[in-house]
Amino acid sequence: MTKKLITAVYCTPCRMLKSKLADANITIDLVDADAEADYVKELGIRSVPTLVIEDGDQVVFITQYEKILENLTGLA
Repeated sequence: MTKKLITAVYCTPCRMLKSKLADANITIDLVDADAEADYVKELGIRSVPTLVIEDGDQVVFITQYEKILENLTGLA
C-alpha cells in the first residue's frame, strides 16, 4: 500500500497538513500538483490537498482535511 499527499504551494490546508505531519515525525510522499500536473490529471484530481491511497488495483482518494489528518496520524 502506498500513500501520497497531493499538495500545492498556494494551498493553506496543504501547508497546515505538512506542518502537522512534520510535528508528528510522519513521512509521506508529497506530490506538488503543479510540478506533476500530468500525473495529477491522470488520476483525475481536481482539488488539493488530496490523499491518494493505492493498494494493488484499488485507489482511494481522500480530500477532506480532517479525514486526511485522521488517516495519516490518527488525529483529527
